[in-house]
Amino acid sequence: MVDIRYTDLQKTKPEPLEVIAAYLQKHPSTIPTLVMDKTHDVLWIKDEMDRRLWLCDKWFMQLQLKKAEEKQVYQESVKSMKVFLDYREKYYSIKAADDKNLLDGYLMQNNGTGIKAKLTEYKNWWTVNKDKAISL
Repeated sequence: MVDIRYTDLQKTKPEPLEVIAAYLQKHPSTIPTLVMDKTHDVLWIKDEMDRRLWLCDKWFMQLQLKKAEEKQVYQESVKSMKVFLDYREKYYSIKAADDKNLLDGYLMQNNGTGIKAKLTEYKNWWTVNKDKAISL
């Protein structure tokens, strides 16, 4: 990693971009060109949505194994589901506000059954929709 800092206190000179260009010419980026491709972005988004649901399952398994407290499991699961809902709203155009409010209510009531039911609903939705195109 390279960190180049430039300060012009009088703010009269442009940033010396030729320094960066010369550095990159001598030491080209090691980031694959695939990263610049939208295919990578779509794959990353879908993997992250999948991972968020997996994290919920992982937390509930920790509860079942008595390795985590109920309250923590519910909080972490709801947090991951909300991230999943944010992605679903942004890339699949499905409003998330009502679901988030419902999850908050379940969390305040310590309603693990409601939280698990929503997780199952999201997992079922994801199974049907994860191969569909998203809008970037």
